[in-house]
Amino acid sequence: MALTPQDKAYWEDKLGWKGFVYLLVGTVSIGCFIGPLFLYLVSWMNGHADQWSWALALEISESNFMLALLVAIMVWCIGRLYLWMEWLPSRR
Repeated sequence: MALTPQDKAYWEDKLGWKGFVYLLVGTVSIGCFIGPLFLYLVSWMNGHADQWSWALALEISESNFMLALLVAIMVWCIGRLYLWMEWLPSRR
């Protein structure tokens, strides 16, 4: 079923640059802050927290930033592809 003009305008707004920035900030914050924190907590629970340093945390955060950037770009491009093919659901 084809999208109505109202639905298409809605998805155009959600998949615009503002939506990409929200997606990028979300994935980067999860990858750069929550990811290393979670890994540290797992190491701490296993008794290996003494092996952690700020350099290791920054290295993990740096690699997670690149992964988060790629994931955000891929998800946004797939969303734009689905919009172009009109495979997105209607709002009703």
